[in-house]
Amino acid sequence: MGEIKSSHSFNVIKNQLNDENWRIRFFSAEALGKLNVKNAIPELKKITLYDSDNRVALRALLSLEEINEFEDLKFLKDLTKSNKHYEEYFYKEVNDMIKRIESKMPGKNG
Repeated sequence: MGEIKSSHSFNVIKNQLNDENWRIRFFSAEALGKLNVKNAIPELKKITLYDSDNRVALRALLSLEEINEFEDLKFLKDLTKSNKHYEEYFYKEVNDMIKRIESKMPGKNG
């Protein structure tokens, strides 16, 4: 992917998170994480919580991790208690992510 510098370009990518095609939403979420677009955090959280496709929800969650959004683990821990029916692999990734982040926290032996 070429270098993207303008906020307009970031907004174009963020708007693609609403596309009806799951692949476009997936790759838009991936791009926002790789480009470290911090102002996309609210949209990525929304996708994680409400997207109808678990692959897209997981990709948004991984992008949030890339952006380093999880200084506190409340969002992740709340996902493990969510009423939404995620696939088993989603819950496994959330639990693995919690362990990865906890191991990097000050005062943890990891």
